[in-house]
Parts: sequence; structure tokens; C-alpha cells
Amino acid sequence: MKDRTILVLEDEFIIAMELEDVLGMEHGAHVHIASTPQAALDILERYPVDGAILDVNIAGESSFPVARVLSERGIPFLFATGCEAASSAVGAFSEVPVLAKPYTMSSVVAALRGMMRA
Repeated sequence: MKDRTILVLEDEFIIAMELEDVLGMEHGAHVHIASTPQAALDILERYPVDGAILDVNIAGESSFPVARVLSERGIPFLFATGCEAASSAVGAFSEVPVLAKPYTMSSVVAALRGMMRA
């Protein structure tokens, strides 16, 4: 993942910072953190990204508008969710990998590597 740019849409500060540390410091990725769907869309307007991790539910808002933009641009992404109901609600994006929270950082790295190779 060295020199890849990853968008992380996550409203839980601790999780976002851990992802930034692991992906950035340990794996050499450039990480953009967004805590709202609008902030993620703003990042996508300003910066090219190679992949993304989207929390499904961001403080009561859906990350699906961001997922649609990523899909339209052909940018690979995965969903992360702590809610089983949300896992089944990703119907329009059934081909997108879903990481169940709590997840390990090694599972995130493996999922990102796999999706970016595909």
C-alpha cells in the first residue's frame, strides 16, 4: 500500500486515528480522514484516491452517497459496520466487501490489499 491514497470515512475518532496510524505510518499510505459523508465528498473533489474504507452509518447518515461516487469513478472501496442489519442493507453494493466491527487492523490491511489488486 506504499504511496497509495486511502479515504477513510469514519465518525469514531479513535478508530479513524488507528487506521491513519496503521495505514500511514506502518504501510506508507497517504490517508485522508473524513468524519461526515460531506467531508468525504469534499475530499474526493480535491484529491485523487486509490481506495476507501466507508463506515456504513456515520452519526445517523448513510455513507451510500460516497459509495455511489466511488463506484462511478471506478475506485475500489469496502464498507465497515458494527451493525448486522447494515451489512444486509448494502444491497445496491452487494459486490463490495464488508468488514464487521470490531475488526483487526490486519484484516483491514488484507482487505484493502486484496481489493486494490482486483
